Amino acid sequence: MATLGQRPVIYTFLRRKVYFPFIRLKNGAWVIAVPITTDDVLQEIKGNNVAFQDCFIADSLLPLILPWFTIPETPGFLPISSPQGSQLISNWDACAPASVVVVADVETFQTNDSFHTWTRIRVPTGSLTDNERHSVSDVTLTEDGIFFLIHGVLYVRSLTAFTRLGKKENLPEGDIIGITTRKWCWIKYLMKAKRRSSMAIWTKQELYLGYTSLKFSKITSTNKLQKILNISSAATLTIHNVEYTGHPLELALLLNYCVQCNVIKKIYLVIYNEDKQDWTYQDFALDVTVDSFISLHFLYSAMPELILWDKKKIYYCYHNFTDTGVLQMPAEFGIVSRNSNIHDVYIGEAFSFCKIYSRFHHRCLSYEYVAILNALMYGTFGR
Repeated sequence: MATLGQRPVIYTFLRRKVYFPFIRLKNGAWVIAVPITTDDVLQEIKGNNVAFQDCFIADSLLPLILPWFTIPETPGFLPISSPQGSQLISNWDACAPASVVVVADVETFQTNDSFHTWTRIRVPTGSLTDNERHSVSDVTLTEDGIFFLIHGVLYVRSLTAFTRLGKKENLPEGDIIGITTRKWCWIKYLMKAKRRSSMAIWTKQELYLGYTSLKFSKITSTNKLQKILNISSAATLTIHNVEYTGHPLELALLLNYCVQCNVIKKIYLVIYNEDKQDWTYQDFALDVTVDSFISLHFLYSAMPELILWDKKKIYYCYHNFTDTGVLQMPAEFGIVSRNSNIHDVYIGEAFSFCKIYSRFHHRCLSYEYVAILNALMYGTFGR
């Protein structure tokens, strides 16, 4: 290819750097020296417009990230999984999208190269009962290890240990309903806050934040939120869901609000700023049935913009909640996804959506309803 005029060059997306190959080939291959940095991980290999056997060589995306920890497989350890027949549960680091942990109903897997290779995550014999080992309801990945939510209790699998977290770490035992980590990578942000959380943990009544070195702190309760938001004590207020926003120091709470709580409940949204330590009520309200569960994902924007979804619908909120509605799907998507539920939604390039259904298929669409990229494999889903 070199004799035909080919000469690949690496371009980086974030810092706009360009790296050229050395003049001389080494054993017939081009050599390019590229530094590994935390703030410029997504790169693209481009070549000259040269035909090879009547085909042009396509450009290729290349995520180049710092090495991430890999928990070794230990002989005699036992599998840990989600309940039989449940959907996949996944989580990955915001700044290293190729580092992923996936919980299936048979095993838990970890990869650092978008599943080109992977290892199984297992736990010591006797650390959990058989029922607990097959009851993972959520998972997150941080620098401290892999966190599992099992029967309302938080566990962490590190390189050397599998630990149950509770009162000693200032966490509740048996009442936790959800955990989450940041979805967007902020490397160069100059923080005013003394520290920034890496994960959020919540019960129906309390919110906790987690920091490095397994430090946890209770942030608020629904009783305090009722007073802050001036909500009547006669109403029932519980935490529905929690997610980090696109802002490096903010996270959002979806709150269940109802009086009789028989058929319909309202979903309200409040945002917490870790630097100012204050709550901001947002101009958002959604009426849903009492058994509905709403998931949410914030876009990378200065003002709060997000999508939300339940089993059947995707809602959008743009321009600081002034443009809201339900995402309309092409008719052919309804035919393909008949009698199935939405399991998850991902954001791709140019704000395209990827719906993951529970019948083992998926459909992706952009504003022009065009199929989009595989976000996990190429690392372009910015988390």
